[in-house]
Amino acid sequence: MKKQLLYEIRRNLLPLVIFTAIGVVLSLLVCMVTDLEYVWQDPPRPRNSCLSLFTVILCILCVVVPAMQFSYRMKMRSADLWYSLPVSRRRLALVRTLGGLLLVLVPFTLSYWMGVAVIASRGADFDCIWYLPAFFVQFALGAGLFGVNAFIFTRANRPGDGVLFLIAWTCILPLFVMLVCPESAWDRSAGALSHGDFLSCFFTMSPLGWSATLFQDLIFRETVSFAPYGDGFFFLIALGVGVLEAAGGYTALFLRAERDRAEDADQISSSWMGYRVLVPAYVVLGLNALGEVFSNSDLPAAALICVLVLAVGLIGGFAYRRSFRLRWYDLVSLFGAFVVGTGLFFL
Repeated sequence: MKKQLLYEIRRNLLPLVIFTAIGVVLSLLVCMVTDLEYVWQDPPRPRNSCLSLFTVILCILCVVVPAMQFSYRMKMRSADLWYSLPVSRRRLALVRTLGGLLLVLVPFTLSYWMGVAVIASRGADFDCIWYLPAFFVQFALGAGLFGVNAFIFTRANRPGDGVLFLIAWTCILPLFVMLVCPESAWDRSAGALSHGDFLSCFFTMSPLGWSATLFQDLIFRETVSFAPYGDGFFFLIALGVGVLEAAGGYTALFLRAERDRAEDADQISSSWMGYRVLVPAYVVLGLNALGEVFSNSDLPAAALICVLVLAVGLIGGFAYRRSFRLRWYDLVSLFGAFVVGTGLFFL
């Protein structure tokens, strides 16, 4: 295990240096030129803590690195090579995961603290002590997000499919929550903004986003409310969702590792975490969401929207099969989802 880990570190040394250099340079430049305060007000008020910058860097790394670390299983030659080694596939997944976490967390750490040093040197009226717990929270959440994205990406048999799965699963849970908790059933005293905030808790990157919002309030010496509809309330929801997703992602990643087969490389991505579920699910959930947005549309416009969603669903089926010839059960699934989604759209 030690030898494999050392080899993984040496193999990733160049991308580690590149990612770190890009992150640090970007962090230094943005923190130097960003207006931290509303300087034209007397006294100046806090404006930007740059936590969103560090969050974006971490999110990008948590998408790029899992794809880079686990794409070996999607090419026939590299899959045969790696699976022929006298190492169990679960251990191989563990080594790749540890190497990936190194590629994510080291650039994030250096970028974060170099940026914070620049912010502190500019003398803004911030309560800078909150940058410390913010770092540890985002560090842990970033490690969790890596596991989620790694599992989702490995459900594909081609890199392109894996990227599409990452995008699709990032947004599917908020659409499901919109189905079971529509705005029409939301407490009107809370307002439409709070309903949008509630939905924003369910993206895979939401824990990182809401942690940045929460700690920015603390850095600005603002009161943080954990009562319903406060920033703390939405952060706790996003945190709970993120912890469950991370636990499930890492568990499934290693439990499924032994079932990976070299002959699956570059084949149709037939996992239940892929097109087979995502295409009909997005047809239903997409039509429901569009029905919320375009509830006052006239019949021709509504019909056009439904037809466009069906067309997108067909494109998803073509991408799944890599052909314009779909199986009969693909068509039954798609048109069944379209009928259900159309009903939700008009209701």
